[in-house]
Amino acid sequence: MLSEYWRACISLLLPAAAHALLRVYVAQRLGEDALGLYSLTWTAYSCALTFGVVGAGVSMTRYAAQLTVSVQRRSRVLSAGLFQAFAGSLLVAMVLSLLARPIALSLFEVEDLAQLLYLAAIALPGAAIGKVVLGFLNGQQRMGTFMTLSAAQSVAIVACTVALVEKGYGATGAILGLLIPAAVAGFASLIAVRRETGQEPRKATAFPFFSPTLLRYGALVTLTNSVGLVQGYTDTVMIGAFLSETEVGLYAAATVLLQLVLFPGNAARLVATPRIAALWSREEAASLQHLIEHTLSAVAVITVPSAFTIALGGTVLLPIIFGAPFSAAGRAIALLMPGAAAMATWAAVGATLGITGHVQMAFRLSLVSAAANIPLNAILIPQFGIAGAALATTVSLLGACIMEAYAIHKRLGIGISWRRPLAAGAVLIAVAAWLLATGRQPGTLSECALWWFAAAGLCFAMQPAAMRSAVIARLRAWLKARTSYDSG
Repeated sequence: MLSEYWRACISLLLPAAAHALLRVYVAQRLGEDALGLYSLTWTAYSCALTFGVVGAGVSMTRYAAQLTVSVQRRSRVLSAGLFQAFAGSLLVAMVLSLLARPIALSLFEVEDLAQLLYLAAIALPGAAIGKVVLGFLNGQQRMGTFMTLSAAQSVAIVACTVALVEKGYGATGAILGLLIPAAVAGFASLIAVRRETGQEPRKATAFPFFSPTLLRYGALVTLTNSVGLVQGYTDTVMIGAFLSETEVGLYAAATVLLQLVLFPGNAARLVATPRIAALWSREEAASLQHLIEHTLSAVAVITVPSAFTIALGGTVLLPIIFGAPFSAAGRAIALLMPGAAAMATWAAVGATLGITGHVQMAFRLSLVSAAANIPLNAILIPQFGIAGAALATTVSLLGACIMEAYAIHKRLGIGISWRRPLAAGAVLIAVAAWLLATGRQPGTLSECALWWFAAAGLCFAMQPAAMRSAVIARLRAWLKARTSYDSG
């Protein structure tokens, strides 16, 4: 499982790093306004892609993890998922094309956005196909191929974006650099599943490219994800509506650091999700609880110290990464981090409800969280700007994590002990609040690194004794093997 985790880390690190670096590049090369336009287009494209895939990517992960060794069955499910995503993305692309100008002019009052939305619509079908292929590979635990496809697409996006921007195409070039490789890579990824897609369907199947079960499950996943998108992008959309693209650009810089905190949990989810699906289908409740608790504990040791350090060092990191004007987002960074720490940890097992068949419950919880997030942003953004958006996001993220943990306990019978992580979190929040209030936060990168190690030590000390012993034993074994190798 550890080797798969590192492959999953690379699979998520490269796209996340590419997206973060490109935002930094756009900010430094084109300015805050261009970064705001880039972020608005990315928001619309992400929402459209979620609806276009119709949940087929998550469906592939679930059903591919539970399939037998029969290539014929895998072929039938994959074919149905590909058809579902392609047809859905075509429909969503047409709707996005029709709504491009109303969205750009009526909602955001940014005329240049309309052309970028047309481009996003064209790229949707190819990107949707790629999502399904990656979901299938994840479910089959073929993380080596998954990693290769993710890496190739990330490199292509960076190269294409830089080339077009340097040619003088501005924000349009940056968006084309994102969309063209995503669309091309989506269709090219079919090569990785040519064995399954090349199978002849059984004669008993009247229409092998359609699965009512897959469509129903995918529709529920889409509803859940759509509500999650509403929650995730409400802050960006409302900043664009209430303020300007400059503030959107500042907040986008803050969310780049947010994604750095979320990364370890998202990587762990790639590995844990198919295992959770398999254990649930075999009714191995004890093993499932151990997997969830162990995953949460391991991820928290990384994510919580990272959120703590970024909250303290935002005013140091933002000017270094994006430039001096972006230091204005320092307060928003500090307010985002408590929610980021909770969500980053929970992200490792965040797909548990859906992957075990309780997708309706996941949808209802997402609906409740989004229903609270929208009015919070509507109230706080006009009063406090991007800091208000950060506070609203943190409150909604904390609430979502608490509700999902309670639902897992009630529906799956899995209890999660919160005493130790809550104690560590309370100490770190108190320390961060005192340092920020007194102006004693770190002023250099080396000081930020020291605070990270101090927070990591506290989080590790608060872990269960069995986990600490296992980590220490593994570290000693690695050091012993390394010493023996050097001596030889």
